[in-house]
Amino acid sequence: MLLSLSFFINPLLFYSFFDTYEGGNYMETKQKADIILSSNAVFTGIMDRPQPGAVAIIGNKIAAIGSAADMDSLVGPETKQYHYHNELIMPGFHDFHLHLMLGSLAQDSVHLHEARSEEEAAEMVRKFADARPNDPWIIGFGWYHVYWENGQLPHRSTLDRVISERPVFLFNAECHGAWVNSKALEVAGITRDTPDPPFGEISKDDKGEPTGFLYETAMGLAREAFVLPYERRQRLLKSFLQQAARLGITSVNDMFPLPGLDFGDLPLYKEFEEKGALTSRIHFLAPLNGDLDYAKKLRSIYTSNTLQFSGLKQFLDGVPTTYTAYLLAPYSDRPETCGDTLLPPDMIK
Repeated sequence: MLLSLSFFINPLLFYSFFDTYEGGNYMETKQKADIILSSNAVFTGIMDRPQPGAVAIIGNKIAAIGSAADMDSLVGPETKQYHYHNELIMPGFHDFHLHLMLGSLAQDSVHLHEARSEEEAAEMVRKFADARPNDPWIIGFGWYHVYWENGQLPHRSTLDRVISERPVFLFNAECHGAWVNSKALEVAGITRDTPDPPFGEISKDDKGEPTGFLYETAMGLAREAFVLPYERRQRLLKSFLQQAARLGITSVNDMFPLPGLDFGDLPLYKEFEEKGALTSRIHFLAPLNGDLDYAKKLRSIYTSNTLQFSGLKQFLDGVPTTYTAYLLAPYSDRPETCGDTLLPPDMIK
């Protein structure tokens, strides 16, 4: 059972909510509790180990913690009591950094973490595509060329040999780059003449032809891959919320802006909230891209306890594995570059 409680997020928040402390028991009110949870293993963060105890809830807040006997005075005719015997009761987890819809999509895509070569990854993609003949795009996650036998970034031709009629878009392990096939380049309109976007690069060979690897914001040129039907987006969010409930995650920070990709779904989150189906709180961040009017609008609209604007996010640089992280000295194996920044260094300073 997932409890959506304002203070059931972080053990440290218990401290600020109670008036008295007597032998580990906190009591704030003499009102009757709506719910009392008890167990032989209650972990509050006050003690080092779980202890037998109980938690009283009034409205949507924790009103008291203590022993089962301490709760007797809070039991009224309408109080619901649940005893979980030896099962653990603890504050809900708050996942402070995730990309909610992107992560949900990853669960419904081909996983390439275990591939140990470019060819093995391509074969995994082929098998997935064969099992999903109706998917307009084949999307994958997790390949990591650093673990591959040759240690080289992949080429579109390897994907073309296994799937050429449908576009393929495969995020690398950090999601700061993508491997695509020729069909994806065609659909995205990427050719030898396509200029690199700011803080992005279309990898090209010695002849000037795209190799099939997109760095950072260049991934946004193929954003059509993420134009998903409403029904699928709805399924993805529902699946995420169910998994969060199973894992005890009661609150998340959705860092949905990615370089070149604005992959979040606020209208869908709002719809779930209005239906009472948003069983994890969502705090989200907007891009710090100069359009503060948009951010202010979001802040004024999304103010509820379950769906809330919580700040701005700005990428400064990339990741070391694709040489886009900004270093103080040149890369040892690519001495011609120190990486790059999304904004000019003088502006950052």
